[in-house]
Amino acid sequence: MKEYISIPTLQSDCVTDELIDSLATILPEGVRNGRDASGKATRSFCMDSIIQDDPRVNAILDTLRKHGMRPRSLDTPDRPRNEFWIVIRRKYSRSDLLQSEFLKFNGLKYASELGWRTKPEGLVILPVRSLQRIIDSRSDTLYTDRPGWTVVSDRVKDLVEQSDLRHISFRPTVLVSGRGRPEDPMVSWSEVGAPWWEITSDYTMPPLSPTVEIVAQDGSPFVSYETQNLELREGSYEVPELHYRRSEIAEADWFDLALSHEHIGKPPHQQMKIASQRFYQFCSSHHIKASWMPVRIDDC
Repeated sequence: MKEYISIPTLQSDCVTDELIDSLATILPEGVRNGRDASGKATRSFCMDSIIQDDPRVNAILDTLRKHGMRPRSLDTPDRPRNEFWIVIRRKYSRSDLLQSEFLKFNGLKYASELGWRTKPEGLVILPVRSLQRIIDSRSDTLYTDRPGWTVVSDRVKDLVEQSDLRHISFRPTVLVSGRGRPEDPMVSWSEVGAPWWEITSDYTMPPLSPTVEIVAQDGSPFVSYETQNLELREGSYEVPELHYRRSEIAEADWFDLALSHEHIGKPPHQQMKIASQRFYQFCSSHHIKASWMPVRIDDC
């Protein structure tokens, strides 16, 4: 695994020209010159993704601290002018994935159109106008901004149903004309080709380990879905890793795909998908490309 560090744009209204000049000696390509709406010249700085052990990372952080800047601690609207974001992204190798007992599973191709479900059935809606673009992408797995909304091709469904994989199920998607809203007219899959399916599970994981930080959207302790949206956080990491207690995993049923106990945001249909190593290797052997992330097992 490798880690990459980014610092989103520091605007000139928050940092001095002196600071930007100092940062430019370390990372010249990080300086951005532009103009605001009134035509006034502006300067800003950002650090795009740089591997963590690059000496420029510490040099930039040290320079920011010397000028009174500090990493931002909470996501609040009244951010102090002397705070900045740090974003850490993990990049996993195939070896990392092969060594994991379980992995977080998601689609590979981003499909912004997947944002609505039918009522009351709760089936994912897919606009027909987006179908050709999806087919042309040659991807078998789709994801969207909604956590856990993973849609797969008919090929994936056929392969899984011919296997002995456990606790994997599929729900039909609804094809519509228009923008992809519940009120749009339905279109029969028989008119356009092979259907796509939502991949899901009939098995639910135990709660995440206490080592995982579960908070409300505003950073306060999470109490109830009724009044709060649930979030997972892990310091400055863009995507938190999931942890489970080994003692609870040992008592779980044997599964190849499961839903997380937690809903990201609010229920329903907002559960993450946890896959077995066997399912990961199954997808690899059948050239099913997806997004994978190791799940950590705590020895407790």
